[in-house]
Amino acid sequence: MAASVIQVPERDFEALEALCNLRQDEVTFLAEALRATPASISMSSYVEGVAARTSLSPSVVRAVVPLLLTMYRVRISGNWTINEFPKLLIEALVSTGRQEFQFSHDKLEEVEHSISTLLAIDNPVGIVAKASSLYYEHENLLHEFTLITDFRPVFGFNPADGVPAAMIVHTLNVVYHDRDTFNEVKVVVDEADLDRLEALIRRARSKSKSLRQMAQAASVHVLDKE
Repeated sequence: MAASVIQVPERDFEALEALCNLRQDEVTFLAEALRATPASISMSSYVEGVAARTSLSPSVVRAVVPLLLTMYRVRISGNWTINEFPKLLIEALVSTGRQEFQFSHDKLEEVEHSISTLLAIDNPVGIVAKASSLYYEHENLLHEFTLITDFRPVFGFNPADGVPAAMIVHTLNVVYHDRDTFNEVKVVVDEADLDRLEALIRRARSKSKSLRQMAQAASVHVLDKE
């Protein structure tokens, strides 16, 4: 048997089975929820929004929707049409030999229709699929940051004479990750540095506000992470 054009990772079998087991009325409900949920940079936020808008089991939604976003990206990267991709995917599933993917003729047509229907939702499904991928296409991504403040005494020649002076020291701790590892950078900042940081943040927020107003005027939806 010739190798399938699409290779399906074993980790996706459970979610694919859940997708294939959806009834046509459930596909319709899911499609409505997908359309009604605002697009987001965060895939998890979008998934939870869809789960809140449908009567389908949350566990099914949390399995199927991320799978759909991945499938959308795979279809685009492979330059397959909305009619070609479902056929290729089903061919790959059947070729696994797994019992749950050995479809009858009628079931095969039903699954093909379900996949085509859901992947045809370019907005917002396609928007979320592309945005959630583009957002992470950077060398380094911020994980978290903290600002630690210390009060440090400065002793004179004889420590027994007490503490004649002290320093207030701030340490900015930035944790970020690249494609493979987490990294940490600690930088000491003084009061002037904090003032500059505040000014930069205010300026960035002002830019963001102006750009959002410009986007709104052009009827362009600005995606947020939450």
